[in-house]
Amino acid sequence: MPERDSLKRSRFKNPFRRPALAGQVTSHTPPPRSGLVSRRSMTPTPVHASAPNTSSSPQPSADTEAQSSPVATGLAAFKTTLSLVEKVSDVFPPLKAAVGGLLGVFELVEQAGDVQADFNTIASRIEELVEMLGKYQSQSSNGLDEMKKHADELTHKLNRLQETMEGKRKRNAFLRMVFASDDSKEVTRCLGDVDHAVTAFHTRISVNIDAKIDRMDRSINSIHRSVQLAKLSPVTVACYEAMEIDGCIEGTRTKLLDDICAWALATKDASPVFFLSGVAGAGKSTVAMTLCERLKKMGILGGSFFCSRKQAKQRDVKSISPTLAYLLAQHSPDFQVRLCDVLEKNPDVATYVPEKQFRTVIGQHAGTVFAGAVLAPVFVIDAVDECDGVDATYDFLKIILREAPHQHLKFFVTSRPEPRIRDTFAHPGSRTLRLHDIESDIVDADIHRYLTARLSGLGDNWPSSKDIETLVIRAQRLFIYAATACRYITFFKGDQQGRLRSLVDPFAATHTGVDGIYGHILDQAMDELNDQEINMTRQCLHTLVCMRNPLPVHEFAALLDLSPGQVRTAFIALHSVVDVPDADGGVLATYHASFPDYLTTKERSGDKPWAMDAEAMHSRLFTRCLKIMHTDLRFNVSGCSTSYTTNTDQPSLSELSPYLSYACRFLVDHLTMSSCSVEFAVERVTYFLREWFLYWLEVLSASSHAGTVSSLVMRLVVWFRAQVSANMTESVATCLRLLLDANQFVVRFRTPILESAPHIYLSALAFAPPDSEIARAWQDRLERRLVVHTKQQLEVLPLLRLRGHESWIRRVAFSADGRQIVSASLDGIIRFWDSGTGDAIGQPVQGPIHEVVSVAFSPDGTRVVSASSERGNYSLLIWDAETGNTVGRPLEGHTGDVNSVAFSPNGELIASASYDETIQVWDVSSGLGAPASRPPMKHRDPVFSVAFSSDGARIASGSGDGTVWLWNAETCNAIWKQSVGHRYGVRSVAFSADGKHIVSASDDMTICVWNAETGDMIGQELRGHTHYVWSAVFSPNGKLIASSSDDTTVRVWNVETGCGVHVLKDTKGAYSTTFSPNGSLIASASRDGTICIWDAQMGAEVTQPLARHTDSVQSVAFSPDGSRIASGSGDSTVRLWDSETGAAVGLPFEGHEGAVRSVAFSPDGLTIASASRDKTIRLWNAATGAPVGQPLTGHSSVVLSIAFSPDGRRIASGSYDYTVRVWDAQTGAAIGEPFTGHDAWVMSVAYSPDGGLIVSGSWDNTVRVWDANTDASVGQPFEGHTSWVMSVAFAPDGSKIASGSYDETVRIWDLQTGTAVGQPLTGHTQSVQSVAFSPDGRLVVSASSDKTIRMWDVETCTAVGWLFNGDADMVLSVTFSLNGMRIASGSWDGIVRVWDASFRMDPIPRTIDETQHDAPSSLSDSTSSLHDRARTVAFSPNPEHACSLGTLGDFLQPEDTFHWDNNGWILGSRGELFLWIPPEYRSSLWWPRTTAIMGAHPVQLDLSRFTHGMVWTDCWHSDGRCGTLRSWSV
Repeated sequence: MPERDSLKRSRFKNPFRRPALAGQVTSHTPPPRSGLVSRRSMTPTPVHASAPNTSSSPQPSADTEAQSSPVATGLAAFKTTLSLVEKVSDVFPPLKAAVGGLLGVFELVEQAGDVQADFNTIASRIEELVEMLGKYQSQSSNGLDEMKKHADELTHKLNRLQETMEGKRKRNAFLRMVFASDDSKEVTRCLGDVDHAVTAFHTRISVNIDAKIDRMDRSINSIHRSVQLAKLSPVTVACYEAMEIDGCIEGTRTKLLDDICAWALATKDASPVFFLSGVAGAGKSTVAMTLCERLKKMGILGGSFFCSRKQAKQRDVKSISPTLAYLLAQHSPDFQVRLCDVLEKNPDVATYVPEKQFRTVIGQHAGTVFAGAVLAPVFVIDAVDECDGVDATYDFLKIILREAPHQHLKFFVTSRPEPRIRDTFAHPGSRTLRLHDIESDIVDADIHRYLTARLSGLGDNWPSSKDIETLVIRAQRLFIYAATACRYITFFKGDQQGRLRSLVDPFAATHTGVDGIYGHILDQAMDELNDQEINMTRQCLHTLVCMRNPLPVHEFAALLDLSPGQVRTAFIALHSVVDVPDADGGVLATYHASFPDYLTTKERSGDKPWAMDAEAMHSRLFTRCLKIMHTDLRFNVSGCSTSYTTNTDQPSLSELSPYLSYACRFLVDHLTMSSCSVEFAVERVTYFLREWFLYWLEVLSASSHAGTVSSLVMRLVVWFRAQVSANMTESVATCLRLLLDANQFVVRFRTPILESAPHIYLSALAFAPPDSEIARAWQDRLERRLVVHTKQQLEVLPLLRLRGHESWIRRVAFSADGRQIVSASLDGIIRFWDSGTGDAIGQPVQGPIHEVVSVAFSPDGTRVVSASSERGNYSLLIWDAETGNTVGRPLEGHTGDVNSVAFSPNGELIASASYDETIQVWDVSSGLGAPASRPPMKHRDPVFSVAFSSDGARIASGSGDGTVWLWNAETCNAIWKQSVGHRYGVRSVAFSADGKHIVSASDDMTICVWNAETGDMIGQELRGHTHYVWSAVFSPNGKLIASSSDDTTVRVWNVETGCGVHVLKDTKGAYSTTFSPNGSLIASASRDGTICIWDAQMGAEVTQPLARHTDSVQSVAFSPDGSRIASGSGDSTVRLWDSETGAAVGLPFEGHEGAVRSVAFSPDGLTIASASRDKTIRLWNAATGAPVGQPLTGHSSVVLSIAFSPDGRRIASGSYDYTVRVWDAQTGAAIGEPFTGHDAWVMSVAYSPDGGLIVSGSWDNTVRVWDANTDASVGQPFEGHTSWVMSVAFAPDGSKIASGSYDETVRIWDLQTGTAVGQPLTGHTQSVQSVAFSPDGRLVVSASSDKTIRMWDVETCTAVGWLFNGDADMVLSVTFSLNGMRIASGSWDGIVRVWDASFRMDPIPRTIDETQHDAPSSLSDSTSSLHDRARTVAFSPNPEHACSLGTLGDFLQPEDTFHWDNNGWILGSRGELFLWIPPEYRSSLWWPRTTAIMGAHPVQLDLSRFTHGMVWTDCWHSDGRCGTLRSWSV
């Protein structure tokens, strides 16, 4: 990691080298260090002896001193380094003192000449110590503790050396002379000790640093993994450790638990799934809890998930797999690493459908990770029957059964014996045990032990053994009876013995079983209560049962408008069935799911006072939620203090009351589960949408529940449609329009709604289409907001987007009743979907095929026929739509891939179209299918599509030769053939409902309508698609046609006028489209594996097509006079644009048969040259767009780059064929031989200003210079880039070359020397696609795949500091205008932009205003100072639209404050959330410094009244609706 590399580089040299021995010279000479005085650079100071000045002690001469003896030099170096140690060792006082003392006693060692080498060695070593101690001076005392410990030993050694030398210094001169030799040896030994101590100090600190780095690495990796694992959104409260469920009493359930553990430990022939079934109260959860504890002790618990109706997330099947994967990652580090890699690529896995979730987070790697394990990890999943949706639960269990055998995992699952769940585990692959199959005496004995343990010690001689036996009998083998009885009896208040007597009384036979004890407890609780008390108790009890998520006591009370005391009073006698916490902050809940079941099941609770009508209770809760919202919802209810941060980073955020959060989260649940009348619901939902909708979104956003909003809204849509059926009133229609528009709002603005509550208003509401229902209801309250000026329309979004397939979806079809959709995909899967909710129905169907290309429902909806595209398998399969099983044998007879299938209207025939050029008809009247009994209908080309007429008498077909045929279904003879109309293959044919017309769709991008009787074409072709049209179908009433195309659109056409009505934008190419039987919906299938469900009445209006490229802009060039810009595109065209207005000049230049990779103007501006993937170069008349001469051919592969010579007489080109070529611009003839030398594609070429040289950049990572006249290479290749060279350019004076590379750098090269000038220019974060010099040669501009354009100073090789961020996609080309005042860029999104480059010459200093702005200011304000103007910015060419920045950003240039992020946010320089921009507006947003936009409607923002930051709340108009809502009785 970079941090670790930096730390490693900062360490001293080789701290582990062997220390030098005393008297030994070491070869180690450390290099000088920046910022430190090196030993070699020190100036030695002569050291004079301190001995008495006697005749016997000769004094050194001046010459001797000047030269310095070896001893003096070594000693001087040693003393100097010690002086440095003394200066930097303030943080180690003992070490400082030791060094100071040692410095005072060195005069003696001048006599010891043989220790000079040791001085040099120690000086070298201590110099390194200086560097290290210097770094520690700035650390806190806590960080120095370990260093001080390591410094103690060094201090001790230095003190010993000082004491030794001090003792010798105190002796007289005579003794010192006598012992000189011994003194030298002893000093040498001491120096050796010091040397070893310094080395040990280095080593220990080095090890310490390594350990810290390792800890840092582990910490960073741990944080990274935690961030990745958090994407799973695990429900950790569902783990067994978080559950308040008692385990089995010691001695109970022993055999059962032993059997389960034996299964878990079995390594051979054990089923991977163990299903424990039992009725409510049989003790399944208790067994599961105890099993978890045992498995954990054995080290094989992979994870646990305890489902519960009490918590929304615990009853959601989609929570199970992510939670288990999260827990398994804690169990296995290897699995954790692999899972984090998966989450890096799938950050939204928590939202996937359960099957895809399981395969992604568990199935991808579990089998590999645990394949070698002796024992498989075991997952425990308890009470799956408590999950929402029987179908969803059934599907999840099927996934487990199918996947478990391949994963080396085991699953222990408990559930009540619900029919579908029970049937699931009846299949092979699982072991099933029913608790009721265990011998009754064993169960009774366990219950006896349980009761004895729980009730022992209550009183003298009670309960008696007979009492226990009576309770055992009345428990009827249900542990929940025993547990409830114990809680009832042992409740500390009242007469415990009396309660026991009431249960064991021989006359209380009705107390038998769980229903009996529940009835008894409730009867006792309501005994002697008056009517008001009974009603309150019943209200609290029924509310608790119907609540969708538990609440604390005080919040529960607030929900019902009661006091906590009243709630406690209501439950005072129900503690045995309701968990009532001691504190009001504790959560209320029923003990067991069987209790709510008893209350809500009429057959069980009968007409007792406590019996509950669940639908009526949900109605009351719906009304109560409305009242809470009416009272508490308001603008900025979340209390966000700034618009610059996400919800999680808000400096102050109001704490939302749990009961308000509950009301907002579960309002829809209560309505859709209620008995509310449609009229009642319509009135309230309509009011809710118009008065509370945005405040509701704000609560859900601030409480992190906004991700469910779309599904909640669509549940209301489905509920209303189901309630009214065919009796649609105007009020219901209005409500549905509001709901559908609300869903459009939340889907379109999902990002700001999820991430930032303030931007629900500032961004989402502000950008909402003014004619939308939500905008009409709410925008007038947004008083100070941005205003959008553009002709660009926001796309209509699908009502639903269905995800589940992993490859292209080739066909979709509605069932006859419109309730289901079937889809066929190249992933080999057939899926069924609920068309109202978008939920998957049942399990995916997968047969012995790899790619499913067509599918159709039988008219009665009971069967589905599918066709495959797999070499050698050309059969059709018929499936049972209910079970997903195949019906009968495959229909075999085709000899090529089957492209299309269709049922006859009576369901007795199937027609199939194939690549074998035939249509076959199959008799399936028996329901099983039979061989084709009729002669095949033969085409002369592959048959792509087939369809029956509504009466079944005729069959239409479309072929690869562009023809449409009509056949007699009985005789299989052709009725007519139409070969005039389509130029290319016909991909789709369909009849109108009345059988009078046929519509066909073709690769020629057109749609034709034919008279089914005569075969004549009706009207003109329908034109509008810009790529292959894959599908076209009539609406049921025959008035509309829906078509889908590879151009990513679904278009709706008016049959009578032939005009387009709506355009629906898909994310990828739309492959198939179809109307629902009632015509209200359109389903389209996409290349990205999704299905979109559209409202057939909604769509963007079809307008006059805008002149634009339909693919990426890969090259741009200014005309010499700067008035026009030429662009080359992946759509194979060249276009010309007015550089001032952005308007297209003339029509596109068409002729190339592949993407245009490069364009260039001739120096006189009369000719444009273009290079293409079609291996040719073309010349065009710049005024007329007409081709000039014939294409220039000669390259053997794609031509990537072209350039005119300065005199315009020649053209240079570079190609995939590794060569550079030169062409005569007048004749088109190649001049000379190709320039060879590159070892890979030549990506870019450019002429020198004098025309004598050509420079080329290649995928071989080099830049080459060529003699333009001789094709000789000039000098050696310029080497330095570490990846492909994508672009090259000559400086205007010809002295330098710039190159941009895939290695993310720009380099400047000196032409004469071939060497790089300065360091690589770094700053881009992805490949550099294009470079260009400014006309004055002072700057280089670069364009990158990172979506930015950067400017560089050529002289200093530094970034100028300005950065264009306006492109919303990769920037592929960039160039300067000849006057250097403008820059043009072309990008992957097909847009050409022109930028103002004159800012670089602006001499005005800019300062930052750090005071908070009060309101936006306009540039037109006559009192504005230059300083104020410097802190405004405009996303519009109109300066009146500028916005005050206040404290936003910290750059000198306000325009540099902003940049994009990947989610559409415009961010400030410190990451502030300024605005969120809808995707349709990003490519053409008028970014600061933009002067023109080509190929899109410019999006300009008037921000003159836009408020943001700390004053964002000023946006809202206080009209009485934001605080106190207008009175409305709910």
